[in-house]
Amino acid sequence: MHRNAMARATRRAALMTLTLTALPLIATPAMGDGNLPDDPEHASDWMAHSDIDDFEGRGAFLKFGYEVIETDELAERFDEYTLVDVRTEMEHEALHIEGSHHADVYDEDFADQLKALREQTDEPIVAYCNGRTCYKAYNAAISAREAGIEGVKAYDSGILEWAMHAPETVRLMGESVDQATLVEHLESGMDGRSMDPMTFAEMAQSEHTRVFDIRADHERHTRLFPMNEEYHSLEHIDRLVASIRQADTNGHEVLIYDEAGKQVRWVGFVLQAEGIDNFTYMEGGVHRFYRDVVSTD
Repeated sequence: MHRNAMARATRRAALMTLTLTALPLIATPAMGDGNLPDDPEHASDWMAHSDIDDFEGRGAFLKFGYEVIETDELAERFDEYTLVDVRTEMEHEALHIEGSHHADVYDEDFADQLKALREQTDEPIVAYCNGRTCYKAYNAAISAREAGIEGVKAYDSGILEWAMHAPETVRLMGESVDQATLVEHLESGMDGRSMDPMTFAEMAQSEHTRVFDIRADHERHTRLFPMNEEYHSLEHIDRLVASIRQADTNGHEVLIYDEAGKQVRWVGFVLQAEGIDNFTYMEGGVHRFYRDVVSTD
């Protein structure tokens, strides 16, 4: 099929899978106010040239009176804050700030965990996630306010930006690393593995391909490729690895996508540690899929 015809067919197929419940998700990337800050001053060259979008949700977050903390401020007052990684346990184990607490923002008892932490400290609590296009730190601060927990801010630049700024404070797969080693690991996990959403969508229609959706339950407003995909929660990473290994053994090309193109990085670390190299990510995740595929005229 000619590429233009394939592209039109792909968009039609994508639109057919959408439901009314997907509309809030489509609107999510537009929440910013269009006047967003540049990368923090001390972000490394690697970060500056990485495929990282602006702070999509920051504008709306600030309008409702919530607070964010910038990289420089966090560095200057690092010992004055209590840090909480609000991503999944798998992501936390892959890369986290040493000494930070962990509480998955989408756990049913997240508010109770945060209340227990507030009882242990009077310090401001800073929630962090994958940053920029990731909304978990914002959602953590929102959940905290709804639960009556004061003094919770969002570090929305994310773990990668912080790791580049202060690599001596992070742990990669439980080990200390310098910046050069960290960059090497991060690039090896993504190098040559990302694919633009249109090409990804075209490949996903092949009978020789198996697609894996790793979004959280609350993010799965609709399935993008219902005829050719499996869903696996990162809470059960062992099942995901087993299914991907089976697809690889069966000779299928393995495609993986998430919500914003961030969680796939950590899954990649796990897959490579398991000796699995046959996998490709959707660049930018579902956010970019809706922008580049569904919204294209």
